Amino acid sequence: MTTTEAPLPTPSTDELAVPDVLEALAGEMASAAFVSMVAIGDRLGLYAALADLGEGVSAGALARATACNERLVLEWLCSNAAAGYVTHDPADDTFALAPGVAAVLAVADSPTFLAPAATIIRTLYADQERLEAAFRGDGGIDWGDHHECLFGGVERYFATAYEGQLLPSWIPAVPGLGEALEAGAAVADVGCGHGISTALMAAAYPASRFTGFDFHAPSLDRAREVAVAEGVDDRIRYEQATATDYDGGPYDVICFFDALHDMGDPAAAIRHAGSQLADDGVVLLVEMFAGADLATTFAVNPLAKWSFAASTALCTPSALAQRGPLALGNQAGPARMEELFRANGFTRFRVALETPFNLVMEARP
Repeated sequence: MTTTEAPLPTPSTDELAVPDVLEALAGEMASAAFVSMVAIGDRLGLYAALADLGEGVSAGALARATACNERLVLEWLCSNAAAGYVTHDPADDTFALAPGVAAVLAVADSPTFLAPAATIIRTLYADQERLEAAFRGDGGIDWGDHHECLFGGVERYFATAYEGQLLPSWIPAVPGLGEALEAGAAVADVGCGHGISTALMAAAYPASRFTGFDFHAPSLDRAREVAVAEGVDDRIRYEQATATDYDGGPYDVICFFDALHDMGDPAAAIRHAGSQLADDGVVLLVEMFAGADLATTFAVNPLAKWSFAASTALCTPSALAQRGPLALGNQAGPARMEELFRANGFTRFRVALETPFNLVMEARP
């Protein structure tokens, strides 16, 4: 007498994929937790102190240099060592920044300084209940209603890009723009925020005159402080206005730096820019890098995961809060931008420069 064992069921494709999904999500969660350590290290000066102290630093030495609790500093160092950003010498239980880390996390004036992004990500968690309510409601979150850490984080994060690229790369990529600014141009910086971009241009082009517009009054207060600190307040004025009701034109240059996608009615903002622009003027548009369409964005943008998360929690809710007809999101891409500009009064549009982080575009009447 023989028996035949029933064959084991063949795992489905879905079942086979579960371990991979678990591993991937565990990695995401580890990274999400570690970002909080980056924010702490940035805000408390731990990375900068490690860079100053050099190799072979004990937890006690770093704690004394930063006036922090030694026991917590040790755990923070271990977290960074586990992530690979700090090296550990077990012979004498000392630590050092791993190669390349200082330029990214410790040196504030480095063109690759990325630490402030961790503070922006902190906002995503701090505002989670507010975002949940937006999901279940009309989708809107007013920019000024976000956690206070957002505003300083955005200033410092974008300052790295503006200080490293605006003058040497972005402006020269637009034919004739640098020459016009040197000769003396009237410039509007629409959605200027804390005015980092405005102050940089004003310092570099003293013959030009600049007006920064934003609807968020506290941001304008900070922009005025920046202008005074940089010694350019004599050539900049700031006014509270939306992207569809500012005046003072005609302007030779109208700038939208990482701002157009946050506006509830970008088409109206474009039309208004056209009405305020000189006949031979130019719109300088800078947006986060994205592909020509969604599939391309997923394929070519290494920061797509971060960009869409920020767009979900910050950019799109800001646009929806303005009750406009169109919330672009920060990954709209160059084709969508060109479509909008051509449909709203502009006859010339081109991508002037692509970087791993940004698209620099120009539009003319």
